Amino acid sequence: MSLANNVDLKKEEGAKMTDSCNSNLLIGCVADDFTGASDIASFFSMGGLNVLLINNIPDINYKPDNDIQVIVIALKSRTVEVEQAVEDSLNAFRFLLNKGCKQLYFKYCSTFDSTKRGNIGPVIDAILEEFNIKYTIISPALPVNGRIVKNGNLYVNGIQLAESSMRNHPLTPMWASRISELMKDQGKYKTYEITGDILNEGKNKVKNYIDGLLLEEEEHFYLALGYYNDDHAKKIIDIFGRLPLLTGSSGLAYELAKSYCINQNKKENVSNKAIDGRGIIISGSCSISTVNQIEDYICKCGYSLEISLEKLINGDQTVENLLDKIYNSTSKNILIYSCNKDISSYESNISQREKSEILEHVMAEIGKDVISNGFNKIIVAGGETSGSVTKALGFNSYLIGPIVSPGVPVLIPEGNTDIRIVLKSGNFGDRDFFTRALDLIEGDFY
Repeated sequence: MSLANNVDLKKEEGAKMTDSCNSNLLIGCVADDFTGASDIASFFSMGGLNVLLINNIPDINYKPDNDIQVIVIALKSRTVEVEQAVEDSLNAFRFLLNKGCKQLYFKYCSTFDSTKRGNIGPVIDAILEEFNIKYTIISPALPVNGRIVKNGNLYVNGIQLAESSMRNHPLTPMWASRISELMKDQGKYKTYEITGDILNEGKNKVKNYIDGLLLEEEEHFYLALGYYNDDHAKKIIDIFGRLPLLTGSSGLAYELAKSYCINQNKKENVSNKAIDGRGIIISGSCSISTVNQIEDYICKCGYSLEISLEKLINGDQTVENLLDKIYNSTSKNILIYSCNKDISSYESNISQREKSEILEHVMAEIGKDVISNGFNKIIVAGGETSGSVTKALGFNSYLIGPIVSPGVPVLIPEGNTDIRIVLKSGNFGDRDFFTRALDLIEGDFY
């Protein structure tokens, strides 16, 4: 079987191009949450392409600037019902094809976050079927942030996924480490593994291996790729980089962007101007990394405010009295946080999902209010929290600014370039992430 998959995506049903398409567009990416979208957008940008990040699906008449080469659409589809995730994702990819994108990329978390029923597999299946694509790759690895795939298993900082802290995630607990096992529960089709050792032997070895699998008998299938060092990204892009659909984390985005080799003068469309003013850090993540970042910030910087689910439900905390404390504080920058420690233990008739939604709603309302009242820096930790906050802020598209840490850029809303936003997944960033982000925005790292 040929490694090439020369499907003309523009000819597929639902992907008719209009006069609003951009002939310079190369890649259309859909991410299942906002932090994932900003993550991969930063790597595309680092690789030399002009990137536009859009929150949710724009009106069909929206026309991106002619110099944009990558559009990343952020959805909030990671933990919604499967049917909704599939519908939203297909609509987003149809939009991207309508605008002229030549290649599709479905971005999910490097820890393969999904519900037990599974959204990643059904979305991939729907794309393969909708656009008549034979197969795609499954590549969640991101070695720079400690996520690797070796011998078919996904590791997080040296620990197999199902044995890592992700096994206790309140919304997406992980029950397996092997990619083929995760996909067996979620997808319709068969997963074939290509280990890092096979990749290391070169393109011809991979081709011969695939030819030996008799894949012509399969209607569709997935290739789960080994990827445990940076050289593997180059090998994967060399072999699979022009497939019509790629799926995975942001681990391939930098090499994919570089492989196009067309951008001699990348557009400098983002101001590196440092900004002063008040800032807020909003953290709804309970990951170990974020808990350490909260402790570091409190130790160094002082004012913080913990939000309690129990107090919110009892009425002892409200958006209004939390805002009063924020505005009455004399601190330049303020941290508000909930480590969600009481989500599972707090006894009530409210479901775990509803408990999370209460916290997300409160944090989103606070973010919206402070940005409307003079704050101009906002840092958000946690994928679901970031999605809720960005939706409340109401900005629809973002330019990509400097990088705080791998996969975490400063975002500048097209609608207000005096505001700086940083969004991070719970597990990303070093212990001093919050202070580094503020220093970068305020000019110390420009």
